[in-house]
Amino acid sequence: MNAGKLRHQVQLTAPPDATKPDSFGDVSTAPTPAGLVWVGIVPGSGREFWMSQQTRADLTHIITMRYRSDVGPRWQIVWNDGFRTRTFELGPPLTTDERFFEMKFTAMEKRSQ
Repeated sequence: MNAGKLRHQVQLTAPPDATKPDSFGDVSTAPTPAGLVWVGIVPGSGREFWMSQQTRADLTHIITMRYRSDVGPRWQIVWNDGFRTRTFELGPPLTTDERFFEMKFTAMEKRSQ
């Protein structure tokens, strides 16, 4: 893995866990912050989506990060690119080398409200 390509520091957030109610018995719908990580964010091309067998038009970016066993689909990445805050929802991880050094995700940019 080329660490120089991981040039964007982002906030990683876990999806809400419906199985863990709070002390009042309510289930939170807000994502849980999981820390700051360095990632590479590039716009996806049609070839990359075809290779990943994802033929969906709403997949907009490819996100690369160091391997973490707890990150999976529905996790979100919040990135402030200097002009605005952008939120990406991760899809299933793409297998790159089976050596658990890096993870690649197809991601969909969520529109800001």
